[in-house]
Amino acid sequence: MLKNKTTRSVVIGAAVLAVVAGVAVANSASAANQPNGSQGAMYIGSGNTGAHVPAGTTSAFTDGNFGYGDPTNVVAPYTCPSDATGVASFVALAGQEYTVATWAGTAFAGFASGTKNISAPDTTLSDFSGTGTAAMKTTGGNYSVGIACTINSGSALASTGVYFASLHIAAGGAYTIDQPTVAGPTTPPTPPVGSQALTLKATTLAAQDGVLSLLAPASSTVLIGNPVLDPTTHLSVSTGKLGNVTVSDGRVVTHPGWNLTTAVSVFTLESDSTKTIPAAQLGLSPIIVSKPLNSVVTAAGAQIAGSGAPTSSFASADNGANVGSSVVDADLKFIAPATATAGTYDSTLTLTLTSK
Repeated sequence: MLKNKTTRSVVIGAAVLAVVAGVAVANSASAANQPNGSQGAMYIGSGNTGAHVPAGTTSAFTDGNFGYGDPTNVVAPYTCPSDATGVASFVALAGQEYTVATWAGTAFAGFASGTKNISAPDTTLSDFSGTGTAAMKTTGGNYSVGIACTINSGSALASTGVYFASLHIAAGGAYTIDQPTVAGPTTPPTPPVGSQALTLKATTLAAQDGVLSLLAPASSTVLIGNPVLDPTTHLSVSTGKLGNVTVSDGRVVTHPGWNLTTAVSVFTLESDSTKTIPAAQLGLSPIIVSKPLNSVVTAAGAQIAGSGAPTSSFASADNGANVGSSVVDADLKFIAPATATAGTYDSTLTLTLTSK
């Protein structure tokens, strides 16, 4: 608080003039630590004018000064934490601010009635008394002046709330202040000497669609073998794999998507072409082995052995932006009718790829 009524009335009347360019600094116990170790900013103002004292200005030991934390409002209060039972103005050698027993001197400070707020605490050096104040004036040195929220009748510091400014005191008592730096408008950095801005021009060609193509399995003959008799139906059941079929889509501009279908001919006994088995006895379950990232490639539903369709959908791709190669395969299952002659039967499976 200010040291007398006269000073208080001057400061409050001049508050609107005490403006420092920049942003406000918080005055609470949560304010950011300062480079000098203070838990929040403490500016020093003149008790005679209510105005900010510019950094580097020489003040006399008896000049009536006060502290404040908001550069736009000199009477905005500091607030002590809930555990604080008192507050003290102090001066201390730099680095000894958080040790009450080593303070050079103290001055009266108190809360506003009914609160734990302190407005414009006294920082007039001649108002401080204590065992170190004589040396502070006579010898000088680097000191801090500020306030501290206290407990235990002022013998210890509260959980937080120590705010101070740094002073450089000359022998005899005259001193200068290190005022906190207030952030101001920023300007773009100046390019270093010798830098050169270059204009980049990239030339391009229009993208062109590639082709849609189909690559059949490595072997043109697919074996559906390992026949066994089903223990329930007593029918011959053979199994196999179609093999990897690759669909390559290079149409990067239009990417309309594609359909892949199958057609299966009648199965004919190799040793007697008059003996046949219908294509419906072939079961075919399509599998998607791989596809381009984020593309939607879908396998068609399975054809059930014994009721398969001669022609059916196998797989399809949507019109997504990611084209590339998709690999598909199928599980094959062949069930021979009870009247079929044992042997090897041949058929042709035709894969047809069309664009959507």
